[in-house]
Amino acid sequence: MATGKVLETGLSVIYDPPNEAPIAEYSLFVVIRFTNWNGTEGVFWPQDLLRHDCDRARILTWGYDSHVTKGYESANKNNVFAHAKNLLANLKRDRPEGRPIIFVAHSLGGILVKEVLRRSNESTQDIVVDIVRSTSAVVFLGTPHRGSSKAADIGQAFRQAASTLLRVDSNAAILRALGADSPELELGRESFIVLWRKYKFSVKTFQESKPMAGVNVSILNELVVSKESSSLDDPEENAETIEADHRMMCKFYGAEDPSYIQVSGELKGFVNSILRKYQSRRREAEVDMLGHAGNCYAAPESSYSSIGILLVYIPQLIKAVEYYGDGVSTIDSMKVYENVFIDSQMLLMTSLDMFEKCCRRLVRNLPDTQVHRLIDFHKGWSDPQLQAQLHQQLGEDSAKFIVTIKQTKKRIELLQRKLKLRADFEESFNTWSRVGSEFNLHKYTEVIDQIHQGVQRICTFMPEEVDPIVIQGHQSFPRDLNYWLDIQTHTYRLFNAISSIWPRDCAYHTHHAKLRLNIPTEDREEQEAPKVNVSFAMDKRVSLTQHYPRGWRDVKVIFSQAPRVNIFKKEVRFSPTSITIDPLQAPNKCASERKIENICTMLEENHQIKCLGLLHSEGWHYHIHDPTNYARNLTPLGDILSSHNITTRQRRTLALTLASGVLQLYDTPWLRDNWTLYDIYIDSSQGVDYLYVLRMFDECSLQQHLPGRRPSALDCVRNRTLFALGVALLELTYGAPLSAQKTEEDLNDALTPHRIVWRLTKKIEHDELPQFARAVFKCIHPDAEGFEFSLANQGFRRRFFQEVVLPLKNDYDELPRIRC
Repeated sequence: MATGKVLETGLSVIYDPPNEAPIAEYSLFVVIRFTNWNGTEGVFWPQDLLRHDCDRARILTWGYDSHVTKGYESANKNNVFAHAKNLLANLKRDRPEGRPIIFVAHSLGGILVKEVLRRSNESTQDIVVDIVRSTSAVVFLGTPHRGSSKAADIGQAFRQAASTLLRVDSNAAILRALGADSPELELGRESFIVLWRKYKFSVKTFQESKPMAGVNVSILNELVVSKESSSLDDPEENAETIEADHRMMCKFYGAEDPSYIQVSGELKGFVNSILRKYQSRRREAEVDMLGHAGNCYAAPESSYSSIGILLVYIPQLIKAVEYYGDGVSTIDSMKVYENVFIDSQMLLMTSLDMFEKCCRRLVRNLPDTQVHRLIDFHKGWSDPQLQAQLHQQLGEDSAKFIVTIKQTKKRIELLQRKLKLRADFEESFNTWSRVGSEFNLHKYTEVIDQIHQGVQRICTFMPEEVDPIVIQGHQSFPRDLNYWLDIQTHTYRLFNAISSIWPRDCAYHTHHAKLRLNIPTEDREEQEAPKVNVSFAMDKRVSLTQHYPRGWRDVKVIFSQAPRVNIFKKEVRFSPTSITIDPLQAPNKCASERKIENICTMLEENHQIKCLGLLHSEGWHYHIHDPTNYARNLTPLGDILSSHNITTRQRRTLALTLASGVLQLYDTPWLRDNWTLYDIYIDSSQGVDYLYVLRMFDECSLQQHLPGRRPSALDCVRNRTLFALGVALLELTYGAPLSAQKTEEDLNDALTPHRIVWRLTKKIEHDELPQFARAVFKCIHPDAEGFEFSLANQGFRRRFFQEVVLPLKNDYDELPRIRC
């Protein structure tokens, strides 16, 4: 029942459903109000109207009007962010854990809600984290989320809304005390998008459509909060307008008010969604109980239904393992386990990819809409007609298939218990408890290996049309992970070796060298020595019209550890731990000990032998093999982008090659950190199958690549090399340089490129395949490894490989091969 009284400030319970309403324990409205919400007829709609339309939900309001207009001192003690802290404490104290929450907020109340969710997510107390985890929906009414063409930043948009609500003439002291200049404004805006994606709650935006005359908001007769400012700029927020100004958009005269019908319709939809999820969980629990009771008729249906359960559970396990990995990365004594968690996460991702492909093959003859429902929404697996079709399709293997599915499901549930996950596979632990005293890594990895083996066995029951190469490719590719994680060390040393023996005063050659970017392949033998492809320019000079050398000597550079020499002085040497190939055992071994003393001399000689000699650098030998002279016509990839239509196949090839190139060349003089497509070259005679980086080894060029001060405009970029890769992938997708994508909303200042990138990163989600779009997002917004965003950190490098290179390779592998 309602309390009958609404407090001016703080939390008020205005409606409690009767005990017999089953949903009463599963939904909660928290209505955030700044001013008196009484409408023109004295209607307080959360109490007078909403309780009748949503009678199975508990309704609370939080008032934060306080004494903000009575002076600077009181305002300073009760700004928006202080209220957020108080509301969080109230919800922690008065709300049962696990109860879904729907927030409704007008104007600055939306900023308060975003701050509550941010603080909840960052808390180390699980009961506080449960608030953001249980958030089901957020409804914004005229909330200023960001700046606009009229209000340069979010702080200015905040001031405009506050001036209107307070009915003051933008008093600077009061507005500053409210939090208008607080850095938490921008922090809340950025974190909300991340939390929205992470916890997958619903968001609805209502915008004002009428201006307010007589209010000191820049220019009279303008919207207090513009549509640009009140929008999160995301299609999932489903924004629409209310026929009212900023003050009246939250005040309704009755149930027939068109504006109330709009708002209440959305709220009823959210409550019904919560009810459907609750009923679905109850049905699933009943089915499981029937299965455990040994009902012979229900057993096969339950078993086939487990396919959909596995499609849900494996991604949840991946998220949980990532959660553990994030935890150990912040604890010095646990960092030794960090890479193991990353490897486990990758193995689960490989298992999921294999399992999804097998499931798609299993239902390949069904209509596309049904396949989409089964695979992407995990629904419909219990349909009796589908059960019969699957049983007939699998034939004699159906019983073995069912047993394997059951075993894999049991192992997943075992890992669920070991990770202490809740019944819905959500984490019930916080950052500190998840790596407690009983930590035993072996028991986790053992179960994950068993899950992967189970998925492999499941795939063996698929029809013969399943392409074994695709499945094996995903299994074998991680074998080469360490090779690709450590290849950069060799490209860096190779550059130093070439630079040290290419004389600066030589007038015979142009001193150009180019290195080919290679992509990860599965045809490399396990004990094969690492190698790269390099070319040295043969031209005596380059004409003004030619720009780049045409004559090149292509060679293969094969790496091998130099034989150890016994010396009296002890010396510490650092070398890649993962690439330790014995040169006498490697398939492409080279035992030559002839040292190259001068690159120019080597180029002048007409060698007919297989190995021209070796370069030595930091305990490693770099053998120059298989010299072949070619004429090359080099063109920057940026020119190709603007003058050619790039096909899907070419775009996928270029994307994977560029990402692999970053892995090979980051933090080396071969590739500057803020590189562009004009730093990458193709040979017009080879097409886009091979990409090159080009360097000139003279004193002037080498000085240009010395470390220097970074431009301040790029301080907001987490990793400049990955950001440049993300920009390159966006330019490949839309077939034009970033500057050509500029709109009026991007303004014209130092941050314009970043606005373009952010907008296109959102747009690509609808224009590209999900894993390609996700790879672009991870380039622009990579996750930290501990507190680092550096590829020099092995954990961060593994994340990049896992979240960018591997998805791009999957896209590349799925392309049909062209047969000659």
